[in-house]
Amino acid sequence: RGGIRTKSDIEKRLRVRYAGAVPTLESTLGKERPTEPPEEYVVSHPFSIFAESFRALQAFMMLGGAKTSGAKAGRVIAISSALPQEGKTTTSTCLARTTAMGGVSTVLVDCDLRRRGSSALLITKPRPGLYEYLAGEVSLDDALVLHEASGMYLLGTAAPQADARDPLTPENLARMTAELRQRF
Repeated sequence: RGGIRTKSDIEKRLRVRYAGAVPTLESTLGKERPTEPPEEYVVSHPFSIFAESFRALQAFMMLGGAKTSGAKAGRVIAISSALPQEGKTTTSTCLARTTAMGGVSTVLVDCDLRRRGSSALLITKPRPGLYEYLAGEVSLDDALVLHEASGMYLLGTAAPQADARDPLTPENLARMTAELRQRF
């Protein structure tokens, strides 16, 4: 009885604007079966209904979001959920890739230091990344990985975090965000 199912439910009960819906890749293909994961499909099929849903989401966020003051500043978008397996990695990777393919300088920061969803897609061998950047051991350029097919950059990790210290402190996040805004 208390569920949220429609655009009207979202806007009335949560008092936020409805951004749109992203369908599953399977639902956009009809009787066909996907032959590649969603994050690759948006690159190989940039004019598909599936890829278009991410461009619509991007347009909503860029046009309907908070205003920036002064000079051109980068937009920071966080994708989060309360439970695992709700599509954060797929959504963030597909959104970042379609945004980059549209000509917007884009970096995806994988802050899931344990599961490394987006990082696992692009970082296949040991290399400096988010940990080393936040510790001041490497520059941003040394920590970034380019996905050449889309033009999207990833700031992630090559391996799960080995210790319990959390490098995502408010100070580190502020420094990282400021540097990323200058570049992206």
